[in-house]
Amino acid sequence: PAPGAGVEEALSTVTSTSTAPPPAPPPPPTLAPLSTASPPQAGQATGGLGVGAAGGGGGEGAMWLPPPPPTTKHITKLEAEILCGPDKENCKAHFAGVNLDGWLVLQADLLPGMMDGADDEWTFIHRLGGPSAQKAVNAMHEHWGSFVTEDDLDRLQKFGITHCRIPIGYWLLDYDVADGYLDGGERYLFRLLAWLKQRNMQAVLDLHALPGAQAVNAPSVGRTSSSAQFFLNAALHERGRRAMEKLAELILEMDRNGLTSDVIVGMELVNEPDWDYWDTSPGIRELYEDMVPKLRKLLPKEQGGIFLSFAGPAMRSEGVEWLEAMRQEHPDDYAAVFYDAHVSHGYGDNDAPGRVWRREVDSCKTCCRDPPLLQPLVRAGLPIVIGEYSVDMGFDEGDSAFALEYFSNQRSLWASAPGIVGSFFWNFKVVPKTGTGGKTEGFSPRRTSLLDLIRLGAKADSGVPLAATSSSAGAAVGPRLCPDKDLNLCPSIFPGNVLWTDECHWQLQQA
Repeated sequence: PAPGAGVEEALSTVTSTSTAPPPAPPPPPTLAPLSTASPPQAGQATGGLGVGAAGGGGGEGAMWLPPPPPTTKHITKLEAEILCGPDKENCKAHFAGVNLDGWLVLQADLLPGMMDGADDEWTFIHRLGGPSAQKAVNAMHEHWGSFVTEDDLDRLQKFGITHCRIPIGYWLLDYDVADGYLDGGERYLFRLLAWLKQRNMQAVLDLHALPGAQAVNAPSVGRTSSSAQFFLNAALHERGRRAMEKLAELILEMDRNGLTSDVIVGMELVNEPDWDYWDTSPGIRELYEDMVPKLRKLLPKEQGGIFLSFAGPAMRSEGVEWLEAMRQEHPDDYAAVFYDAHVSHGYGDNDAPGRVWRREVDSCKTCCRDPPLLQPLVRAGLPIVIGEYSVDMGFDEGDSAFALEYFSNQRSLWASAPGIVGSFFWNFKVVPKTGTGGKTEGFSPRRTSLLDLIRLGAKADSGVPLAATSSSAGAAVGPRLCPDKDLNLCPSIFPGNVLWTDECHWQLQQA
């Protein structure tokens, strides 16, 4: 499209009647207003940045937590302003975010009806004839064009969402038809970023899938693999590193464009890499130590944060200690480098062999066990982002009331723990499978999206009410952990000897 075209014009060449995939997208249009109307104001972010203790009460057997360190230990003014984007007035706010997963990287868990048994994007495309087949071209463009809508963004913003984490595959940055994926997703990404700008919302671009797969048996990496070839194949590894540099370049390109400037506040190098490769060569540690300084030359700390994933639901002590040391030894390179923690009660916790789920278990874990699990991060003074959390507790049980309570308790934890600057719920949307007679699958917390929770009655301030006063001087404190729970009934749990797979049971109320 010619310079000056609007957002929709930027997509005008997407539709194709040929069987070949669409050509590489032209440069996005520049400096054209999206609308003459003033953009709507972003929803009010919830919580406070690292304010308040993560505990309550102090009775016999109550959970013990050390006093929170000062917030300046965790995040600098520069880091806070980067996450805020252009709106610097609300930089002290803990941001509320959501993942837009299943869009530019297909996931069967989020799209069971569309994918119809295909485990991953590569398999889905090849069942339709491969990336040059018109059927595959039509299916992918239909999905890219309809899965995330302006109405979705309006509802999310009204709820208080200010940030979106957007998973992308390496093929969006370094396309080769031989890989088996479809080209053209960048146009839709550009349109989404323009929509976010209209709403004063921010984005983090997450490199979710790397060449050869960075994790074993993970459908979310584009093509499921029985080995993490990204760490085993030198050519694939080098190609993945180039994709990271191209992602930084894409961010700068979008920032120069009047339609999408000041929207992207950071990039994530890789999502949930296999922790077996932390100290190998090539490995995660080596990758981060090499790429962070390189990326800082392309993307200065004033222009974007760098998010580092440390492999799934456990708090990895090696990663915590390493990032703490790097931020001390190389303060310029590692300024605005955030620890991305993913927290879940599934994947080997609640659903470990032999365990039977009970609805009170998850409130006990969120309110009593998980705060000590986060303590290594808190004590290290790292700026923390919860990159993924959900109401999936590992079982197809529970009801809507349970899901809303679990959601509220988790939000209170993120808002009250020192150092956690924001969180992204997983996921914004799930498209359930439609059965006989047009009926969809029944309710399950494992398949409950944020839009589902909003429809069920979740409140924008759920889990993050401010306590009235707590100090002897009557000073107001920040958001309280699990305000609807009596934390004096927590079991005795101390940082340092708690594991993310430990069970948790509330103590009985004494008469």
